Amino acid sequence: MTVYDYIIYGSTLSGIIYAIQKKRKGKLVMLVNPYGFLGGSITESLNIFQSAEGGQNLFDGYTTLGRILLAIKNEKHGILFYQNNEMILNPESVKYILQKEVEEFKIELLFHVQPYRVERNELFTLSLLGREGEIKLQSKSIVDASDNFLLTRIYEKRKSIIKGARLNVVTTGKNEIPDELFEPVLNRKRLNDRRYWISLDVEIHDNLFIESYSQKKLDEFSHRLREIGERVQIVPAQTFLQYSIEKKITSDEEDNFISIVDLFKNDFSESEELIKAQGLEKIVSNE
Repeated sequence: MTVYDYIIYGSTLSGIIYAIQKKRKGKLVMLVNPYGFLGGSITESLNIFQSAEGGQNLFDGYTTLGRILLAIKNEKHGILFYQNNEMILNPESVKYILQKEVEEFKIELLFHVQPYRVERNELFTLSLLGREGEIKLQSKSIVDASDNFLLTRIYEKRKSIIKGARLNVVTTGKNEIPDELFEPVLNRKRLNDRRYWISLDVEIHDNLFIESYSQKKLDEFSHRLREIGERVQIVPAQTFLQYSIEKKITSDEEDNFISIVDLFKNDFSESEELIKAQGLEKIVSNE
């Protein structure tokens, strides 16, 4: 069995940057993801409205994140909105560019798997369920870069809560949407091509039925849009969920289980995926 230096769970922007930085240092890296595409919540949940720091310097191409953003910007319609360090990214462009980056650095990928156990002896053994059945991987270190802290919850038994749920959609832009239709909307942006990106709040009563609540919200909003001759054009693979997890009480440097959330003193909002990736790149570059 191949023994990896790092297995990284979660193909979020931060997870991919972590993988690239370690690969540059000659490490053997495996990137594991439940979906068959990269990008984390940006692509899975249409969490495409993002803020960042640095203005046009974001696209300088000198840092890993800068190179990724520059490549996305150079794609036709890669950035759908940009103003005052806020942008809306085209999720398809994000998927394409991140896939190219990972392939360029020859980072191994394993898609369509769900972890259910993490064990530690001399090495970590990560047990996953995939289409082929059970898969076991071994690594010297494991990194949880997921949006929902799944490996951290499995391995360290830390408690987490869902702070909020968002259903993010994109409309066709065929017709203007009156302001009164936006009353239940948390956030909205008019894109360069006249479409709308819209974020709807989803009220959760039972965590087992989150997607059912989102579907009901989508049906209600779609009905209101049809009344004015508009419709939803793009829906996400899953509802965006914002998690909060209890802080790690003790730090064991020899443990080699790394949860990206523990590398920062502060929490990040849903629109700060780029800011988190910027900070992570600085941290990993200095290791």
